[in-house]
This record gives sequence, C-alpha cells and structure tokens, in this order.
Amino acid sequence: MKYIISYTLPVIILYTYFFSLNSIMNGKTMNDQNPDDETLWEVLAKVTWEIDRDRGMYIPTFDQEIEKLNDQEITIKGYLFPLGYGMQSSEFLLTPYPIRGCFYCVPGSSETMIYLPEIELKEIPYSKVTVVGKFKLVRDSPYGLIYEVMEAEINE
Repeated sequence: MKYIISYTLPVIILYTYFFSLNSIMNGKTMNDQNPDDETLWEVLAKVTWEIDRDRGMYIPTFDQEIEKLNDQEITIKGYLFPLGYGMQSSEFLLTPYPIRGCFYCVPGSSETMIYLPEIELKEIPYSKVTVVGKFKLVRDSPYGLIYEVMEAEINE
C-alpha cells in the first residue's frame, strides 16, 4: 500500500501540473472549457454514493432532477472517447471535457461520463459533438458507469 501511494501521488501531481500548464499555454482555464449546456452536466453531477459492503461496490443515489431524465430523450454536448481500437470501436464515452494527452486519465468521475453503446461512425470526431438519444440510469454497473444514452445520434 505504501508503494502504491508513493508511486501514485507523484503521477497525480505531474498530471495536474501538465494539465494546468497546457491550459495556461493555450490561454484557457477549466471555466473556459465548460460545455455549452453546462446545466445538464451540473444536473448529472448531483449523485451521492453509498457503499454496499455485501456486494463490494458503490451504489449511486440519484437526485430527483436526474430521476426525471430517466427514459427521456436528451440532447447533450461533449467529447467522444472510443472504448475500442480506432474505427473498430462501436462503444464510446461522452465527457464534458476533451481528453488531453493521456487517455488513461479521463477527467472527472462517473458523473461526468455517459456510456454510448452501439455507435457507428465513419470517422471519430475529436471536436465537441452533440448527442441525442434516450437517457438511461444504470444503478448497479460493476464498471462504475451510471449513465447511458441508447439509440444515440451524433451530430458534429
């Protein structure tokens, strides 16, 4: 455990430094990178977590605003992150911020990621996209992904 902490902490510090330096060099701050529809992303952040010790996992408790979105069509803007190899990927994550540099270092937590299954794209866009589809809450995902958009359409 001591080894993991001594290795992980410098990596986190270096990543944070790089991200901040990169933003400063580009003349941007985190506030400048907020999505156009930040209100929806802010609503999706209203989640609390409880530990289910019997199953060994965290269970999300969704705010009433989020519950109202379940099974509804939503439109949200964000950046795509492929979960497969290049154009072979048919599964993506949508995040409010672009993934810079290290793709293992996704910014944010489960509340800032939406799983998009079964997407067919001719080319993966690396700019902000608009996603329209049926929003679903996932209450017991072993992967920690708590939001899905089914039958998603991607518009650049």
